[in-house]
Amino acid sequence: MTESAEGLEQLRVKNRELAEDIQRYLTVFHRHPHPTFYLDCQGELAGMSEQAVHDFLGDSGQAQGPHALDRLGWLREAVESLPQGSDATMRREQRLMTTSGPRTFVVAVSRAVDVSGQPMGLVVALTDVTDLRAAEDEAERANRRLEQSNQDMRDFTYAASHDLQEPIRKIISFLELLKREIGPDMGEEARSYFHYVEDAAHRMRQLVHALLDLCRVESRGGRMAMVDSTVALEQALASLEMLMEETDAVVSHGDLPMVKADLTQLSMVFANLLGNAIKYRGDEPPRIDVEAESANGEWTFCVTDNGIGIPEGQEEVVFDVFRRLHGRGEYPGTGIGLAIVRRIVVRHGGRVWVESTPGEGSKFYFSLPEADADGPE
Repeated sequence: MTESAEGLEQLRVKNRELAEDIQRYLTVFHRHPHPTFYLDCQGELAGMSEQAVHDFLGDSGQAQGPHALDRLGWLREAVESLPQGSDATMRREQRLMTTSGPRTFVVAVSRAVDVSGQPMGLVVALTDVTDLRAAEDEAERANRRLEQSNQDMRDFTYAASHDLQEPIRKIISFLELLKREIGPDMGEEARSYFHYVEDAAHRMRQLVHALLDLCRVESRGGRMAMVDSTVALEQALASLEMLMEETDAVVSHGDLPMVKADLTQLSMVFANLLGNAIKYRGDEPPRIDVEAESANGEWTFCVTDNGIGIPEGQEEVVFDVFRRLHGRGEYPGTGIGLAIVRRIVVRHGGRVWVESTPGEGSKFYFSLPEADADGPE
């Protein structure tokens, strides 16, 4: 084979490979699952994917040419909004009329250039987000309904708890008057009945106060500020002083950080966790340790105790309102303390969880965003 013939054959091979590449690219363009348009350097519509023809032209006729854009006015508007520059791109969401009705698309326009950087036209790609936006709108409406329902429940609980205080005070006051008036003449059976009524009235008062505390977490919460968590812990210890003396409880702690929080509510978190650890103590006097460490933009506090622990599989339910794992005869309380802890921690942008080994004790964790992290105001 002569040199010229060999060169001609190589040229034919390159042309064939080039034609095959072009055919592949055209196939990919036309079979693209999203509507796609190609405009030449003069701004005329030079090509449409099969999906674009189906969605916007149907059987109406010519899919390209100098007058095609007259039937696709939105396309010309999208192209005209593209900034200048060879690497310019533009994205916007737009409601468009298709052959099957109005749909919502994300319209993306970009300049096409060849390997040498020379302009080749414009590519417009559409992504149908109609169903996604409808799902988002429905989720937003559902969230608003849920939030309204929760707010109505909080308002009702607060109002009911507040209004119950006065009759409960009267019941307890009259019980005390009756005890003074007829106490010495009371028979053993009547005294037993009287004790049941008195105990029930006091438990009702505790429950009402606990419900009010739960409702006030958000409605009466104070402003977030930089506070020393050691001060919050000390306030909690002061409120538990008598209980700690009665049970010989010992609380130790390491260095605790400055955090962005509501000091009163942070103190309530510590008081509930420490009180919980003392209440559910084992045979040995309570030994409780409070530590904190920083990681991943948040402070994680850990309250470790040597109590009776939590049965396996119950680690989540202990934070639910009125969830008690033991009868009132075994351990007193309202079943709201840990629910208050969770609500306060969530209000602060954190989370709470527990790890426990039955018979050996529990570790209650709660996290708070670090001071320089984005947190609630």
